[in-house]
Amino acid sequence: MLPNRKQAETYYSHFRGSNITLNRRFQITDHPSLFGEDFSSYPEHRTDLWDENRANEAIKRILTLYSELADATKLEDATDLSTRHSTRYKFNKSLAKLKQNPRKYLLDKLGSR
Repeated sequence: MLPNRKQAETYYSHFRGSNITLNRRFQITDHPSLFGEDFSSYPEHRTDLWDENRANEAIKRILTLYSELADATKLEDATDLSTRHSTRYKFNKSLAKLKQNPRKYLLDKLGSR
């Protein structure tokens, strides 16, 4: 989740002078202003905004993970290995969904429109 390129450059510009001073004093990097100033990896349009649906989906996933983790903990003493493996699989699958790219997630949710 990133701001757009212009926002990143504007934010960075506020600290550029002090970064140059800091780098001159301690010679931390080869970059004059401490950090690279290539913002080409930032998107044209910001990706750091959440609408209510995305926020609700994130909350729902967190609660689901918590519930599954609690169930898995209860199964620690269970002797049914397949049930424990199934719960662990669901937990890992949910965790993977939380880590996916927000753009990919939205495209998957919306379909190819």
